[in-house]
Amino acid sequence: MITVGAYAKINLYLDIEAKRTDGYHDILSVMQTVSLCDEIKIERTECGIEVKNEINIEKERDLAYRAAAAFFAAAGVRGGARIEIKKHIPMGAGLAGGSADAAAVLRGLNEIYLSPLSEDKLLGIALTLGSDVPFCTVGGTKAIRGRGEKIADMPKMPDCPIVIAIGDDHVSTPEQFSALDREFNDFLEYKPQSDRIEAISEAFSAGNANIGDDLYNIFEITARYSPEIKNIMKKNGACGTLMSGSGSSVFGIFRTDGDAESAANELKSLGYRAFLCHPTEI
Repeated sequence: MITVGAYAKINLYLDIEAKRTDGYHDILSVMQTVSLCDEIKIERTECGIEVKNEINIEKERDLAYRAAAAFFAAAGVRGGARIEIKKHIPMGAGLAGGSADAAAVLRGLNEIYLSPLSEDKLLGIALTLGSDVPFCTVGGTKAIRGRGEKIADMPKMPDCPIVIAIGDDHVSTPEQFSALDREFNDFLEYKPQSDRIEAISEAFSAGNANIGDDLYNIFEITARYSPEIKNIMKKNGACGTLMSGSGSSVFGIFRTDGDAESAANELKSLGYRAFLCHPTEI
């Protein structure tokens, strides 16, 4: 049996390049894995796939189960797996919790079965499961384009405390894309603010995580999140705040653990779920 971390992601930058003819969107993003993670235990078995999850979900919709099934279909190995997932990443908050679980299952099964699949093959399987799954398979600091399949290395994000907080707002990612399509006329003449990616890259190359002026998320135009979270983070010293993904979680980047702890404690006292974490690689 092995234990694999399924790490949450945040979007330091998220924009849309175009709406595709197949109805999907080409995104442009800087993603970062953080130390907030689900814990996944994987045990090799003789046959079959068993997934024990705290969340009741049909196996056809369970990304972890689908990831395991896709692995065995592609790897051509004999055997099965017993998978147990302990959730810590809030669901439906723009943190890629389900995608992180699927990616961790792919990595873990490939390890248990002595790497029958190359990284490229794993990434190909990951893309069939969801747009965030390829990034969650490799993690770290990456620039992402297309549907999530184009992954480029970036300078590593310097270590810094990050607070992630979530209120009671719930958002639908398809609804947010539809709202942005209406707002920007299907992105026919839209130009993304891609210069921010270069600014983030330069800051990280210099060992500087103070990128507050360059954080951007186009979904903040239409999505619901609590402005109070940002205000509390800034009051407690955050050098930048942003909603992650299509919402509704908000994160803040801090200079000191003390400031971050103060922000997290105040948010918790007001009924928000708040997590103190750091940038991490997989």
